[in-house]
Amino acid sequence: VFDLVVKAYSHLGFIDKALNIVNLAKFNGFMPGVLSYNAILDAIIRIKGSVKFAHEVYMEMINSGVSPNVFTYNILIRGFCGAKNLDMGWSFFAEMEKNGCLPNVVTYNTMMDGYCKLRRINEGFNMLRSMAFKGLEPNLISYNVIINGLCSEGRMKETGEVLGELTRKGFIPDEVTYNTLVNGYCKEGNFHQALVLHEDMVRNGLSPNVITYTSLINSMCKAGNMNRALEFFDQMRVRRLHPNERTYTTLIDGFSQWGSLNEAYRLMNEMTGSGFTPSIVTYNALINGHCRLGRVEEALGLFREMVAKGVAPDVVSYSTIISGYCRNHELERAFRVKQDMAEKGILPDAITYSSLIQGLCEDRRLTDACDLFQEMLRKGLPADEFAYTTLINAYCVEGDLNRALQLHDEMIQKGLLPDVVTYSVLVNGLNKQARTKEAKRLLLKLFYEESVPNEITYNTLIENCSSIEFINVVALVKGFCMKGLMNEADQVLESMLQKNHKPDEALYNVVIHGHSRSGNVEKAYNLYKGMVISGFAPHTVTVIALVKALFTEDRRLTDACDLFQEMLSKGLSADEFAYTTLINAYCVERDLSSGLQLHNEMIQKGFLPDFVTYRVLVKGLNKQTQTKEAKRFLLNCNTIEFKNVVALVKGFCMKGLMNEADQVLESMLQRNHKPDEAALYNVIIHGHSRRGKVEKAFNLHEGMLFSSFAPHTVTVIGLVNPSFTEGRNEELSQVIENKLRSCRLTDAKHAKVHVEINHKEGNMDAVINVLTDMAKDG
Repeated sequence: VFDLVVKAYSHLGFIDKALNIVNLAKFNGFMPGVLSYNAILDAIIRIKGSVKFAHEVYMEMINSGVSPNVFTYNILIRGFCGAKNLDMGWSFFAEMEKNGCLPNVVTYNTMMDGYCKLRRINEGFNMLRSMAFKGLEPNLISYNVIINGLCSEGRMKETGEVLGELTRKGFIPDEVTYNTLVNGYCKEGNFHQALVLHEDMVRNGLSPNVITYTSLINSMCKAGNMNRALEFFDQMRVRRLHPNERTYTTLIDGFSQWGSLNEAYRLMNEMTGSGFTPSIVTYNALINGHCRLGRVEEALGLFREMVAKGVAPDVVSYSTIISGYCRNHELERAFRVKQDMAEKGILPDAITYSSLIQGLCEDRRLTDACDLFQEMLRKGLPADEFAYTTLINAYCVEGDLNRALQLHDEMIQKGLLPDVVTYSVLVNGLNKQARTKEAKRLLLKLFYEESVPNEITYNTLIENCSSIEFINVVALVKGFCMKGLMNEADQVLESMLQKNHKPDEALYNVVIHGHSRSGNVEKAYNLYKGMVISGFAPHTVTVIALVKALFTEDRRLTDACDLFQEMLSKGLSADEFAYTTLINAYCVERDLSSGLQLHNEMIQKGFLPDFVTYRVLVKGLNKQTQTKEAKRFLLNCNTIEFKNVVALVKGFCMKGLMNEADQVLESMLQRNHKPDEAALYNVIIHGHSRRGKVEKAFNLHEGMLFSSFAPHTVTVIGLVNPSFTEGRNEELSQVIENKLRSCRLTDAKHAKVHVEINHKEGNMDAVINVLTDMAKDG
């Protein structure tokens, strides 16, 4: 009984009260068990995060003669690893082995996670390998921890090996595995692989989380593909995922970067309407958007509005305004802003100085630029590649190549890697002075470092490539496609074909996908044909992107359908997204019979139409004023189709369209198509409970019990909450009793359930009453 009360208080976060109960038990001659101490330790780690306090309670436990078990050690190791104190975590690991308490998989996973989060992935790997020596088998969580560690360090190639190992051992990658990998590839800039994994994930029935969708949206924003970014944003809503502040800010920043400020402000309004307050990052994104368009005065207006709303500007805010003035060649104003930020106690950073240096160089004030560069170094700010490249370019323009090359050597000595712009500037400068040997040497250095050259450097590079060098050009093409530079990608591809360097399968897929995304449908279609003739098999993602582009860009529905059928004939697997894309195309073209036929085909092939598929079809029917047909489509389904309508009902409930959900359910019952899963009842009852329609929810609950379905705990809690609020005590008791009867519990377990329900509701008086009754009954 004492253990149960301590556990209840600990669960609610009442740590002091839980400790008081422990002391009360000791005072009355009872010795609290390890369960009590474990509950308190878990609450301390979970709520307070104080490992020092947790250690004190642990020592009290030891001094009281209570022996820790594996759960005690796991809680403490989790706490110390979470506090980045791996040494202490490791000491507990060693102590439990010394005391004969064998670590389990959870212990190892916690230690590995601690190592990985501190970027000590190799030590985490060693722990994974050492499990076998202790007779333990890693589980899927073990592998997910290692994959997450590798992704955090950008070691994406090694994730493939771990993924292969876990599948060989019979594990199936779950949502955590896929979400981690997609995020990793997005951070690496490998958008194509991220999209491939996203497609595999959805096809396997797994749902990306908010973080993954935000990463994909961020990747599309960086590539300038804002339409695809919005598609992912819409997919989030369809999957009932709620965008967070970072999701909105990412989209706002993307639209601001690409000059679409109206869309950026629309999203900001939606963001505030969803209960989020724009942060300094959000405002900085909009300020940058105004400055990039040369509208610095509007940016200043937003700057003042931000301050008025209590959001303090940071160094990024000031640096963005300075950069805007420098672009407009208003250097005096830019330097006044620099002085103003210093007076406000905000120190300029390297980006602030780099913007001013660039402005001075463009104004041909090279001496002032060099003085400012030296001032930056004196203040201990590290010069970046941009600052060096700006000065190198200025010296090249002035014809002082020797000083430019000195700066090039200096930046390398400081550990800065010259990028494509740096080399392009130097190559052009050397060529202008007919120093071609040095230009070629720099050009080859650039090539072997696998940077992505701009157009001028690239043309020279292709002219001088040998057979061996062309092997590495694949990386160059992928870089162009990811950046959306499709003309440059085409140039490389054509040059490879002319010189008999055949592209590989991956290269074709990347270029076709790039053209499809960019709306160059004819080019993508011709490349697809060339790929097939060359004997390569296109990836499903490539084909679906092309199918979508054929219709959305050129309205070539026939070609899109032919391509879709060709994909199926080649053994490539279509998914729900591919079918829905074509169904939508038919609906837009008002060919509803073909759309419905395709709907039936996807069901026959074992694909479950989702909420989006049904919404597309119903919308198409309604557009042609076939409202009755739309209703019949929803309500007059045969037995096989009704299994799939479950997805539609769930979609209605998630969108809050409860009348529509009720209509479908009532129609099913009228036609003797009884729901074959409790999940459908659970979803509708939960939907009505959330929206305060308690009477309707209770009626459905009775119908559910009559159909011999057992309500889920979430459903019961969903009914308990409004019943308690509205004072429906009889209904409340009936729901709980029905739940207890369905579980076939003993009287003692009945009481335990009452305790658990009441303590989850925070009703501690009821908990004490039940415990008193238990004591009376022995």
